[in-house]
Amino acid sequence: MSLSFEAPREPGMPHLDLSQYENRKRVALLSDREHQNRGGLSVTHDSHAVEGTRRLSVGGSFKGTLGPSETYGRDIDLSNAVPVSGNFTVTLEALD
Repeated sequence: MSLSFEAPREPGMPHLDLSQYENRKRVALLSDREHQNRGGLSVTHDSHAVEGTRRLSVGGSFKGTLGPSETYGRDIDLSNAVPVSGNFTVTLEALD
């Protein structure tokens, strides 16, 4: 599963992809994007914390609709879509 977005002020350009594997081979890719005809994914930025120059934490939530895609999210079939929502906290630390 991958969730990505740009976060300069308000989260933008969100992408959510979920790969399904059987016997170590990907058999399906479910995708969601920002535009309504591609799932209507929204990301809400709830918190952030900066600790010196070494650590950044970002938290929030996401909500949208996953559908199968054979084109890595360019075209998403929403005819049998699955609603999704969740929360996230990400902490980035500087590497030594």
